[in-house]
Amino acid sequence: MITKNDYLKIYYSQLLDLIPVGDAVAFREIYDRYSDLLYIFTYRKLKNESEAQDVVHDVFAWLWENAKQMLFSKKLLSIFFESFLMFPKRLLLLVILHRSNF
Repeated sequence: MITKNDYLKIYYSQLLDLIPVGDAVAFREIYDRYSDLLYIFTYRKLKNESEAQDVVHDVFAWLWENAKQMLFSKKLLSIFFESFLMFPKRLLLLVILHRSNF
């Protein structure tokens, strides 16, 4: 059985593998690790605290809501998450889409 402390040691791609099977602790660990980074980048682009918080919420809500559909495609989920957190220009697209109320 995996304990909360074990989740702290797991690489993010392994955590992403746990999310499609409904592992809320793995999802929370991903959120705890990366939400601040996502917020900082988004805030720098939007210059609006509320909108930046909305983008962060939307990204993580999308991840949770769509992860189960990607059970058969865990690699795709990993690529999605990595592309937004490791390549900020792609996140900028999400910010622009959010501003246009996609």
